[in-house]
Amino acid sequence: QQPSADPYARHPSPDPYLRQPPPDPYAAVQQPYGSGVQQPPAVDPFAPQPRLPGYPYGPPPAESHRRNTALVVVLAIGLPLLLLGGCGVFYVTVLNSAAEESGPVYSTSSAQLRDESSADAGQPDTDSGSGPGSDAKGLGATFTLRGLKAGEKMAVTLDKVIPTAEPISKFNAPLAGRRYMAVQLTMTNKGAELYDDAPGSAATVLDGEGQQYRGTFLEVKDGPPLGKFTTIPVGQTRKGLIVFEVPEAAQMVELRFALNNGYAEERGEWRLR
Repeated sequence: QQPSADPYARHPSPDPYLRQPPPDPYAAVQQPYGSGVQQPPAVDPFAPQPRLPGYPYGPPPAESHRRNTALVVVLAIGLPLLLLGGCGVFYVTVLNSAAEESGPVYSTSSAQLRDESSADAGQPDTDSGSGPGSDAKGLGATFTLRGLKAGEKMAVTLDKVIPTAEPISKFNAPLAGRRYMAVQLTMTNKGAELYDDAPGSAATVLDGEGQQYRGTFLEVKDGPPLGKFTTIPVGQTRKGLIVFEVPEAAQMVELRFALNNGYAEERGEWRLR
């Protein structure tokens, strides 16, 4: 008798995909002739690569060294020329700026100087190149001065000279080795225009060596100030002090005053000693 089949026995199910076991990567490959392990062929890194499907033209050719050489030559010649051109433009610009700042140069003959000096005879303004006190007046003298604009005319009188003026506070004391001196002026508007100026910037004192010291806007205890911006209507008068900061040992010998911040042509000059 045949033994009865076990209905519960397990049978291996067939592989529907017919999968094969993966190859062993470490298994040695037998050469067709001889014995030993077959070595993979050596790869030349500089060999041309095969063309890939879909790219019929292959990889682009290598750049030529001639292009790099031409670029280097152009840079070596062009950069120095560019730098030289920039330096030339800068040099010309500096020369033009210096010429503009220096201003035009005028030549004056001796005949012209004699004509100008004769035309200015009798005017309050004297030659600025002359020594202190050459045509100056003394204390109490009055100069009637004209400004740059038509109708500007002021009568200016020197009333008093204060060789050493006292500061209004300790915070306004002069620097070491210097002192304040002040002059008192009386100004009357004799013209047809409103006087609107800063007398402090229009006044200058000179010492015995010809050094000039311009007026300031400072205030002292010796009297009311006149150096700051002042307006004087036609026919009215103002009186006050203009303060100067001068070396302590220097002796002031002359006062000069002109309208329009000292730029007017007519100028008054007073002897201080």
